[in-house]
Amino acid sequence: MRLSLKAFTLFAVTATALQAGNFSFTGTFSTDDQVQLFNFSVASTTTVTLLSEGFGGGIYTGGKNVSGTVINPGGLDSAFIWFDGTGTILDSVDDDTTNTVNKYNGSYSDAYYQGSFAAGNYTLALVLHQNANIDTLLADGFAQTGNPSFSCGGSGNFCDGGGGNTTGAWAVDIIQVDTASEVTATPEPATFALIGLPLALVIASRRRNS
Repeated sequence: MRLSLKAFTLFAVTATALQAGNFSFTGTFSTDDQVQLFNFSVASTTTVTLLSEGFGGGIYTGGKNVSGTVINPGGLDSAFIWFDGTGTILDSVDDDTTNTVNKYNGSYSDAYYQGSFAAGNYTLALVLHQNANIDTLLADGFAQTGNPSFSCGGSGNFCDGGGGNTTGAWAVDIIQVDTASEVTATPEPATFALIGLPLALVIASRRRNS
């Protein structure tokens, strides 16, 4: 009986670990140059959806995000950049033009991506449009760091691509992943370079033990 119970418990834990889920996050930028990071993982090759809804509002019934929270339009004109487990850039997207995301003021300015992700760990960066990564690594930082009003030409904040003002409110859905979490303390620009060090140490340790 003990063996059967143990086997059942192991199966239940394994099944839970492999069950993909949907995760929603909300917040507010106070300056144009802020960056919000999210960590997520998939246990096997999976079609993942990365969705920003701050600008156009929630795309699900009643203007809600995937978790059922109402997301009002008029927020961040966003872009996504994502990186693999070593901090190397994989891809980026800006405005969605597929009509999947609601439009606000006649333009599409929410970031959206749906595609296949291999098993592994990933980091997603949410930024205001035009705040691109500097180079190929997360540790390299972002082009507009230190320029808190770049979208409005140095006066004000959160000008969208059409020249209108929005707020810094953002909403992000990460859909069909095994884990997802908000990085609560985004590193200052000078400390981005330190992000790669723990990753490198972990990789080196795994190689030595293999």
